[in-house]
Amino acid sequence: MCRARAYCLGVSAGALTELLEGGFEFRYLPDYLENRGLPAISLTFPHQPDPYRSPVLFSFFFGLLVEGENKAIQCRVLQIDERKHFT
Repeated sequence: MCRARAYCLGVSAGALTELLEGGFEFRYLPDYLENRGLPAISLTFPHQPDPYRSPVLFSFFFGLLVEGENKAIQCRVLQIDERKHFT
């Protein structure tokens, strides 16, 4: 299982997890939800305590990934499979 921390305005907002059974989950941290002054990380992820789930990597997070030659270089240096977007 892989996990990444999501930040918004420099504040830890939640965790993105690749699930063992397949798919992905994003869940806000309780402390982040308690502070109503902090914005949602995206319009597609309004504040809620329940996790968001998807069979594929959420398009919001996919759009943050490097592409093209930069991705190829990054994958070579880190020795990761270019087809594994979350790794």
